[in-house]
Parts: sequence; structure tokens; C-alpha cells
Amino acid sequence: MLAGAPQGLWVPLVRLLKTRRRSRAESQVVSFLARVRHEDLDVLKELAEDGKLIPVIDRECSLAEVPDAVRHLGTRQARGKVVIRVD
Repeated sequence: MLAGAPQGLWVPLVRLLKTRRRSRAESQVVSFLARVRHEDLDVLKELAEDGKLIPVIDRECSLAEVPDAVRHLGTRQARGKVVIRVD
């Protein structure tokens, strides 16, 4: 999900997703963007505050470790989000 993205980001992002979908058509991978609504974010906020929504974090990396984090994601072995710490 992409929330709060600047408007200028949507065109290149859509192009990227279309290219990705075409290049992986034989493996039946489908990419999509969710339409984020304020009401949905309120529900997610409430779930997180109540402790009912727990993120799954595979690993945390520093900004200097971003290349390694991207390589890890490329292996498709990540079992959750990879968080980048910006100190």
C-alpha cells in the first residue's frame, strides 16, 4: 500500500507496475494499488491502538544497509516488512 504519495509519483509508479505485470505474466503475478480512504485508515489506526494489528517485521536495517536490504527482498525470502531506520 502506498499512502500519502505525492501526485507526481503516480505516473511512473503505474508504468513500473504495468512493466512488472507484463514481465511476469507467465508466473501469474498480479500487482495492484489499493485506493486508500480516510475511513479505512481510521479503522487501521484503531486496530493498531487496540493491539489487534501487529506488523510482521522480517528485519531492521540502517540507512547504510539499504543495498543489502534490497538484495534480501529480491531473494523473496523476506517473511515480513524490511524496516529502514533513518537515524
